[in-house]
Amino acid sequence: MKSEVTMTRRLFHTIYVRIQTFLGLALDIHSRGRYPSYMLSNFYPHEFVFDGVKSGSMEGFLQAIKTPDLKRQEMVCALSRREAKLRSTDTWKKEQNVYWRGRTYNRHGNHFQFLLRRAYRAMSAQCPKFREALAASGHRRLFHTIGKSDPRDTILTESELTAILTELREQQIKK
Repeated sequence: MKSEVTMTRRLFHTIYVRIQTFLGLALDIHSRGRYPSYMLSNFYPHEFVFDGVKSGSMEGFLQAIKTPDLKRQEMVCALSRREAKLRSTDTWKKEQNVYWRGRTYNRHGNHFQFLLRRAYRAMSAQCPKFREALAASGHRRLFHTIGKSDPRDTILTESELTAILTELREQQIKK
């Protein structure tokens, strides 16, 4: 159960983001948000191939890495949206390890962060609509208020998602 302090912080964070969004200074990424918000969500069905495996969405990839079973990874990876989330498992939380193509990654390690960035770069390279949505976010600060903040409890925190998207946007602008 969340503590009252944590819940209060989340509430103030959400209010802050809503004000910033209203002022045009921020974008809160959400699958039910307005353009370009929903297209930057992991649930959007941007199909891409990563390390030879077809992904129906970034959510498919993120849920697939929760299991060491290669066949199950491929099956979950090919799914998009909630289908992928419903087929995933939370057993990774016990040892804080995730898996990709026969390799184990510590959820809190640099190799895991590199894996995430490689997957996002692959999606970005293969999905023009994703790149257009990222460009349409302009210079607004990115948030994902429905995302969790504790890396022990989620495969991708709000800060990880927004940092990766901001990095991709900055690289895109430099091109």
